[in-house]
Amino acid sequence: MYREDSFFTLTIGGQIGLVALSLLLAAIFLHICWRTTLGKFIWLRFAIAVFLFMSFIWLMPQIYYIYYIFLLNVPWQIIIQSPPTPVDLGRILLFAENANLSFHAQAIMGWALILLALLRPKFEKPKPAR
Repeated sequence: MYREDSFFTLTIGGQIGLVALSLLLAAIFLHICWRTTLGKFIWLRFAIAVFLFMSFIWLMPQIYYIYYIFLLNVPWQIIIQSPPTPVDLGRILLFAENANLSFHAQAIMGWALILLALLRPKFEKPKPAR
């Protein structure tokens, strides 16, 4: 299924860099989700997760393109377009978009944000004093 994916046209170093960049960006967004959903109503936590997912889908192509500028020496350009619609987000979350690594990773990221926000305890237990 993934044999034709552009990820496999990169060198091993390029693939490792792309995976590292993806994991870093995912960690940043998951951390933001964790920090912003504490003590909120469930519907607000869901809304925050969806907003973060929409932001991820909307803005990350530019970050990846900057990586490709350094990797492949492509010309500089702004590739950010209009934000995704709720239908776009739904198609990604339902794995109904293109069957490639990028869209499947986006769907997994979206579900991770939503599940983190919804399953997070409403309040953290206080840490014991030292």
